[in-house]
Amino acid sequence: MVRTIAEKRLHTTVAKAARRADPALPGDLVATLKTPAGKRYSELERMRQPPTRTTGTAMKGALQRVEDIAAFQLGRVKLEQIPPNRLSALARYGLGTKAPKLERTPEPKRTAMLTAVMRHLEAKAIDDALDLFEILMATRLISTAKRSTDKQRLSTLPQLGRHPGSWPGRRRCSLRSWSSSRRPAAMWTWPRCGGRWRRSRPVRHCPARRSRW
Repeated sequence: MVRTIAEKRLHTTVAKAARRADPALPGDLVATLKTPAGKRYSELERMRQPPTRTTGTAMKGALQRVEDIAAFQLGRVKLEQIPPNRLSALARYGLGTKAPKLERTPEPKRTAMLTAVMRHLEAKAIDDALDLFEILMATRLISTAKRSTDKQRLSTLPQLGRHPGSWPGRRRCSLRSWSSSRRPAAMWTWPRCGGRWRRSRPVRHCPARRSRW
């Protein structure tokens, strides 16, 4: 009993605030429950649907959704005296109700539910548009620019072999320095007189060819 009285008071307060902001606002909200000619669902159902694709056409539809909801100018409806959790519960109930059932709902409950639903959808439509814009920026613009930069950087790699400070040049210099800095190997020869091996003068290796000894 107490809960029913509190709900009726909430509906009356929200509906009065909507009429006080604009006498034509309740009628405009109820008009969203109608299905336009040639369409399969109502305008409210269309505004409920978030963008499902990451394309430019989806971004255009998301911005159009924001503009259509913002046309009701629900920010002028003064609802500061109502707890936010009560408005959120009313909006969740309205979002879970089909348009034909909302159309059959008696006043002032119908106006209160539509006002709460539109206020919720106004904030959600802006968030969805911003999220989609962020995804498009990351996948279409930033990734494309990064791939172009990587491709340009890879195109310069064949030129590194001719540059004195490049890695192939440094590798040849280091190998040459390493081969020239090695300790010369000693040569063992058979003398003309005598039968003993003796050690001859060391011979340095050629940097280009390695000795078989």
